Amino acid sequence: HMCAKLLEAIHLRLELTYALSEGGDRSEELATYEAAIAPVQAALAAEKGPPGLANFQQNVVRAILLQRQALSQAVKLRAGGAGMERVWQLSEVRESSKRLLAAWGAISARYQGRWSEAVKDSIYHHLCALDFV
Repeated sequence: HMCAKLLEAIHLRLELTYALSEGGDRSEELATYEAAIAPVQAALAAEKGPPGLANFQQNVVRAILLQRQALSQAVKLRAGGAGMERVWQLSEVRESSKRLLAAWGAISARYQGRWSEAVKDSIYHHLCALDFV
């Protein structure tokens, strides 16, 4: 179930990121993103996962919060004429990546040796796709 929510978060982040890459005022797209991502983040936070995955869950939820903060700043930066390279330098972008790496560490430690390569690759790539970089 968390992977389904991760896919929603990935899709929503990508839509706004693509809009940002076009430049200009993207306030409307940000509002659409915020309206859609808030319930996804809330659902992820409320998810009752298996024992031992609290760090995974907390890091994913925190990464999404950091992405929301970064994207809010990015909309302002892009509207002011800043390039995407400035967006990628935001501390929230870097911290979000760190949180997603920590989430990967938590889940891979929990299931090490107990999942197939296909499942392992799928979860890893879900987290990579959610990442900005």
